[in-house]
Amino acid sequence: MTRYSDTDALSQHYAEVFDFYLEERKLPPGTDSTDSLLGPLTEIADDYRDIAEGGTEMGEAIRSAASTVMGELVDQFAALDSEAEGELQLIDRFENASLEGKRAMWQQVKSTIEHGYSVLDVNLPGYIEQFATEDREAVFAALIGDWREACQAKIDRLRQAIISSRRQQIKIAVGNLATADMEERREVAALSRRYPVIEELAREIGRSRTSPTHTVDSVFYRFLPSSVSRNDSGKEIDAVVTGCDVSRVLPAELSMPDDVFDHKFVARQLQQFDSRSQNTPRRTEEHRPAPRLTKGPIIVAVDTSASMKGQRMKVAFAAVRQLVAIAAAEHRPCYLISFSIRAKTIDLACHRNRTHLTDFLNDHYTGGTSGEEMLSKAIAALHTDTYEMADVLIISDLQFDRPYPGTLMAIQKEQALGTRFHALQIGDSCHLYNKILDKIWQIKM
Repeated sequence: MTRYSDTDALSQHYAEVFDFYLEERKLPPGTDSTDSLLGPLTEIADDYRDIAEGGTEMGEAIRSAASTVMGELVDQFAALDSEAEGELQLIDRFENASLEGKRAMWQQVKSTIEHGYSVLDVNLPGYIEQFATEDREAVFAALIGDWREACQAKIDRLRQAIISSRRQQIKIAVGNLATADMEERREVAALSRRYPVIEELAREIGRSRTSPTHTVDSVFYRFLPSSVSRNDSGKEIDAVVTGCDVSRVLPAELSMPDDVFDHKFVARQLQQFDSRSQNTPRRTEEHRPAPRLTKGPIIVAVDTSASMKGQRMKVAFAAVRQLVAIAAAEHRPCYLISFSIRAKTIDLACHRNRTHLTDFLNDHYTGGTSGEEMLSKAIAALHTDTYEMADVLIISDLQFDRPYPGTLMAIQKEQALGTRFHALQIGDSCHLYNKILDKIWQIKM
């Protein structure tokens, strides 16, 4: 029986299984077939396959939405496991106890079984009758076996009940989350076009890594038609159907508002021409060296104080989202700090935490600005294995005091080791960090 206590590892696991299932239309080798969450995962993949396989921003949005929904299910299953853990431990203690120990625990065991199971699950009265006529150790062994099996069956029933009650909600939730994600991506893209420095700094920060000498072989697949196909012509159009193939949509669909188009795209309700080709795609496999990552991890600190309110905060958050998206695409760990008077953190190297980015940005401290706690947390992260090769970027109007002498000395020590401390200043006020930071980009507002 699959256990769901390690929610972080499971979130990463399901993201990898989701991608594999989209590509291969089957589960990865060695996947635990008893895992109850494989059902909703494969249903999501099948429902949104055409969109998610496209490699477009909507495809990324579908993947992100699926990850969020699967994370919520993992949380519910983990809560069930936590509740059941006490009973499973009681079963183990009872099984390993001596005969005298079993007698001492009997009232607790009896009460647990009576309140948790029917006689069809565990025939407790029948076992009690057998105590008078048969070997007690043998009766206890049989009772414990039935009790353990009934406990696991109860957990499975509760899991299936969660899935059954949420099956339709899951499908709708993925579509709604993906649509909302697309709206955020559209806003970030608009701000990035308006302020191209965001893209510039996102590409520049992060130290280069030394490439190892050995090569890594990756498998790539190409899908080729079995014969040369002709261009679409009027004769090849058999019908008008609904779907999400943008290359075949009717012209009238392209004239509708963006939000309506996105909704119909996610729901696969766009009207499109249908051409039934007799060509069957053929998959070819080729091996090539995997591309090397040339950038290291990044630590991003975003100022959420009162002086950043309004458009400055929108631009700051757009820069954060752009950085996070690039870091995820390049498999670069990203550590995020929000700060004002206090500072809070989220480690986006943990796949599961990426689904909480919006909540993290919205639930921030406000008020005045102090950089001390933020800088201390950034330096502490630099001392971890994951972020020892990181660069630090501060997104702020830089209207806060110089670091304390001890903090400044720690910054200089990290700089001597190769870490670069950058800033994106939003605004053009005078500040005290020109001689402390390695580079400062600026957006005047």
